[in-house]
Amino acid sequence: MRLPSLTDVFSSRYGAMILLKTVALAALGGIGLWHRRRTLPALQGGRRWAFVRLAAGELLLMAAAMGLAVGLSRTPAPGADGASLSPSEELLGFPMPPPLGNFPWTPLFTQWHFDPLFAFGTAAAALLYLAGVRKLRARGDRWPVGRTVAWLLGLVVAVVATMSGLGVYGKVLFSVHMGQHMILAMTVPLLLVLGAPATLALRALPAVPKGEPDGPREMLLKLLHSRYVKVISHPVVASVLFISSAFAVYYTSLFETLMRSHLGHMFMLVHFLAVGLLFFWVIIGIDPGPRRPPYLGKLFVIVLTMPFHSWFSISLMSSTALIGEGWWSMLDRPWVEYPMDDQYNAGAIAWATGDIPVLITTIVLAVQWVRSDGREARRVDRQIDRGGAGDPLAAYNAYLAGLRARDHRPAPAVPTSRGARPPTTTTGPADTAPREES
Repeated sequence: MRLPSLTDVFSSRYGAMILLKTVALAALGGIGLWHRRRTLPALQGGRRWAFVRLAAGELLLMAAAMGLAVGLSRTPAPGADGASLSPSEELLGFPMPPPLGNFPWTPLFTQWHFDPLFAFGTAAAALLYLAGVRKLRARGDRWPVGRTVAWLLGLVVAVVATMSGLGVYGKVLFSVHMGQHMILAMTVPLLLVLGAPATLALRALPAVPKGEPDGPREMLLKLLHSRYVKVISHPVVASVLFISSAFAVYYTSLFETLMRSHLGHMFMLVHFLAVGLLFFWVIIGIDPGPRRPPYLGKLFVIVLTMPFHSWFSISLMSSTALIGEGWWSMLDRPWVEYPMDDQYNAGAIAWATGDIPVLITTIVLAVQWVRSDGREARRVDRQIDRGGAGDPLAAYNAYLAGLRARDHRPAPAVPTSRGARPPTTTTGPADTAPREES
């Protein structure tokens, strides 16, 4: 973000310090791996000096990394002493883009801005997922192609939403920002949860032998079944977080505060993506979790949640106060004549784009419901073929047969005192058999 070109990484003092700090960070990660593989077993064997020796080297390397960070903060980037930037460039981090104009809004497809967080994050997510699929296939296990396509397509949509013209104009126009919000909160999570990344990780990661420290697979299992995940994965909690986050951001000063810095803007986008992932994981997620609501309950959650989304969209269109007025006033946007019209368009985009993911989610939920009933029917059929063991219908029929046999069983003999007449039992009006005395 701070270097004019990639060659400045190797030809400037600022770039050299970035490289050194990156090497130090990677070395610290390697020491952490060494700790887990060598130092912890040595501690279990009673050799405490192994930890002291390695920790001392780690502290020295950490001090060097912090010294490089201080030097980096005091070193001007190449070109920083050149021409002064406009106020819009200082706020946005890039020059003010040209006006969108009329349809087909060509700048949305031609204006691209590289974002390291989403670029490297999505690339790492794609490579790790493909590595897991490759490992499963190498050992002969099957992984559905549709899940892989859904995962990769979700990552591609995330890149388009954050680095194309949507990412550029999302900081300039409220309407485009709202479209970016809807894509990250509803479209991308819908695709990613269908990729079942946690299920893939649990099948691909190796299990740690008993008695050794927890590995990535064990930590993932503990996280999925932790008390924290159990609370936030409750359908009510997930729905409240999904709905209230939009009201909390846009109807308070939080929106303007987050838009004033690149880090705040990234935090807002990641937050929308996270609450969307949580909501759609609860509704149509394939990955395991601490709770699994019934399909009828999931449908009920969708029916209750979506009216609040429509309410949010209508409130934007009918609002008379400009949201984030301080931020928009600082930008030099001569081609935006009526900011309230742009806000009205933002509400309309939120309303229109929210219905399509809801429809797709309902269809996916219905398909999952039908497949679940089909699997249950096949399971019952297999049990019937094996003799009915465990079949609920067979068990109920056996229960009825037992009741019938008990009703037709002769009454037990009841001892009585001499001269006393024993009690008689009547089995029905048609019972005319002579009764015996004990």
